[in-house]
Amino acid sequence: MRRYRLFSAGLVALLVVAASGHADSPKTLSPLRLLPAESHFLIQIHDPRRFVERTYKLDAVEKLQKLSAVKEQLDATTPRRLRQLLAYFEKKLGAKYPQLLDDIAGGGIAIAGTFGDKAPALLVMQGTDEKRVEKFLAEALEVLEGELKRQESKEKIAKGTYEGVVGHKIGDLFIARVGATLIASNHKDAMAKAIRLHTGKDEKSLLDHTSVIESRKTLPTSPLASVWIDMKPVHASPAGKSLYASPRDDLNLTILFGGYLDILGRTPFVCAALTLDKDDLTLSIRAPRGRAGSGPDNALHVGMDLEIGSRPLLEPKGVLYSSSYYFDFAKLWSDRVKLFPKGTLKGFEEANKNSLLVFGGVRLEKVLEATAPYQRIVVVNAPKTPYTRQPITRFPAFAFIPELKNPERFASAVGTSLRFAALALTGQFGMKSVETKHAGHTIVGYRFDEKIDNNNDIGDVRFNFEPCFVRVGNQFVFCSTIGLCKELVDLLVAEQKAPSKGRPETGRNRLFASGIAQFLTDNQDQLITQAILDQAVDPAEAKAQVAQTIRLVESLGSFTLSSLFEAKQFRYDIKLRLSKDTSEARR
Repeated sequence: MRRYRLFSAGLVALLVVAASGHADSPKTLSPLRLLPAESHFLIQIHDPRRFVERTYKLDAVEKLQKLSAVKEQLDATTPRRLRQLLAYFEKKLGAKYPQLLDDIAGGGIAIAGTFGDKAPALLVMQGTDEKRVEKFLAEALEVLEGELKRQESKEKIAKGTYEGVVGHKIGDLFIARVGATLIASNHKDAMAKAIRLHTGKDEKSLLDHTSVIESRKTLPTSPLASVWIDMKPVHASPAGKSLYASPRDDLNLTILFGGYLDILGRTPFVCAALTLDKDDLTLSIRAPRGRAGSGPDNALHVGMDLEIGSRPLLEPKGVLYSSSYYFDFAKLWSDRVKLFPKGTLKGFEEANKNSLLVFGGVRLEKVLEATAPYQRIVVVNAPKTPYTRQPITRFPAFAFIPELKNPERFASAVGTSLRFAALALTGQFGMKSVETKHAGHTIVGYRFDEKIDNNNDIGDVRFNFEPCFVRVGNQFVFCSTIGLCKELVDLLVAEQKAPSKGRPETGRNRLFASGIAQFLTDNQDQLITQAILDQAVDPAEAKAQVAQTIRLVESLGSFTLSSLFEAKQFRYDIKLRLSKDTSEARR
């Protein structure tokens, strides 16, 4: 039975791969015509052949396939069986897979269904050559029948007819063909609906669904694949009612994802498209709701400035990760009644009353009011620590940079709090205060005493850090090392003279391949040891594998996530740059 399931999964995968045909055109029937309008989601592969051919030929993909670990997985039983199955169909159908893709699925593929446990789903694959589609299905059924006999399985292929259409049942899988179209489903009722749409006894399909049509207008043109999700059943579910309520019971969700949850709670649908432009693979997510009509969550995460949603990314030398986003800390206090559930609200107000000692006579509410809604985070490589005593495990250096409305009040209150905290840790960790002047700014930092041993610090992890802080104009820098702090001071001073003050995106996050490659290089000894232990290879082979992996990462560009709240639309883009590029303009 296990082998049957494996074979069935392989056959379904082959059907999906075989869906690599051309995008819908006036001469080709749309697979959406056989998908019921009451579906809750829709997945389409518009031009899979182009997707397969283009992605397979990408330089990064070719290099990835040459990695020893990847080659080992590609040589495993399941991928090898799938290649053999593909070769079998090429021989039987008398054409190589690119031509077969056009003939069997030139009109594209679509999958739709409803939400819920064991919910019905439909797969429709539109071909362009009816005879080849017919032969493909016959060969597939023959191969499957032979596999069932070989395994002495009790499962049999049952044949039946509904509304004049011949279908086949194998376990929980239903398959039918109508002309040059293949239909597969996990439920007989779903299959019956598709056939009734074919015969005209049912008329409402996703092809004419208003929401699906609208989603196409919001997405990039000519996508390789797309997704549409009806949010109405999600809103109506018990989990949805709790998740999209405001204030919600879980304050962490409000603080971390409140802006997104506000959009998802108001939008009738969410859609996404996958596009490939040269070496940029982008997933574009859209929702037809924006700032207009937003609730308190959006005030916390978005604001109403359409021109500046976030400040520029900071990119010091060796940067691994950089983030710039909008978050209005002041709203935590001013909008607390709207944002916090009653239990949390009481505790928050109590903490505010008791905060005078923590912030040197300033209440927490005044500290929050002193902040501006723009925050940044930076993570960089730190190949060497400032200590003679080096840690066994190295950590990157990092910093948090909030912008301030009232820099003097914030610096005074938070500086006092940080000094008290450092004083409390001095006895346990042997911390010493140090002050460093750089570019006219005083960096207040703390170093760990290298002469003091700490049994709680296995591997001397503390020697990765020199916690410090400094104010640069209206920017406050909390940093893990003084070295990184100096670099950030230079960048912030230069930024104050630059004409560009930000971008409309309310959130931008970027991972840099160059920084990741450097991090791997700095830690290659540990990676080599891990490869030896995991794969039981000799040191020379492990070293070659690690070097090959680092070269692959070096050849890549970046991984970027960005969110944009327009007046009436929400955009979220995930972009993977597969080629090396340092141009900010292209990012």
